[in-house]
Amino acid sequence: IYMCLMVPRMDVHVTDRVNPSLAPATVANVPLGLALMASFTSQAGDYLTRSSELVFGLPDDLNYSKNGMIYGARLLEATRGLRISDPEFAANWRGAAAAGVPRGAYHFYYWCRPAIEQARWFIRNVPKSAGALPPVLDMEWTPFSPTCTIRPPAEQVRAEALVFLRMLEAHYGTRPLIYSTPDFFERNGMDRLGDYEFWLRSTAGHPSRTYPGHRWTFWQYTGTGLAPGFFTDVDLNVFNGSEAQFRSWLARRSQ
Repeated sequence: IYMCLMVPRMDVHVTDRVNPSLAPATVANVPLGLALMASFTSQAGDYLTRSSELVFGLPDDLNYSKNGMIYGARLLEATRGLRISDPEFAANWRGAAAAGVPRGAYHFYYWCRPAIEQARWFIRNVPKSAGALPPVLDMEWTPFSPTCTIRPPAEQVRAEALVFLRMLEAHYGTRPLIYSTPDFFERNGMDRLGDYEFWLRSTAGHPSRTYPGHRWTFWQYTGTGLAPGFFTDVDLNVFNGSEAQFRSWLARRSQ
């Protein structure tokens, strides 16, 4: 193995993918084994980096294809304004409409940016479409976020929620729903927000037990469900009523 991988030598050409206008550099007399390993790891790393940029809409300061190496100080500052977008959203939005499937969009709230900024982001990215479901504001704690794990006081939580909800209602012409989890709902008194409909997570039992005395429109009853066309666990939800009642609700509450 040593004779095959370390004794043969070759020249390695290094190309700058960030700035292709630069002439390739040549490293002479590199052992074949090291050259092959370097070629594989650099190509794999380049592919993974570029693939991640298709999934995450990064600010220019974090965009490898524009700036190359990311340094710690710049990364720390830029991730405070990180935006995550789904590159398939527009196609899925159109496809669901073409298939006659009711579709809507929801926003996962980020506790380290102002509510007004997040509402504007949602409005820029989600089209106003006749017949679409009401927007949904997902409010829950984010203990596993790499950039924001703060837990504001309940009064601030409700105040930020109202800023976001009112901006979306003014734009889309229908009152958004609120998605929440048992611990978050109770700690922050989400039932004090007023006349909003709720989409509630309760995987341990019926919402009447988890949220006693509180009304709900949608119930997420599992996060590990199975559904045709999916190859991993998915959330499963149910509407609080019959199919005919759902159609009536949609006609009344759609955009």
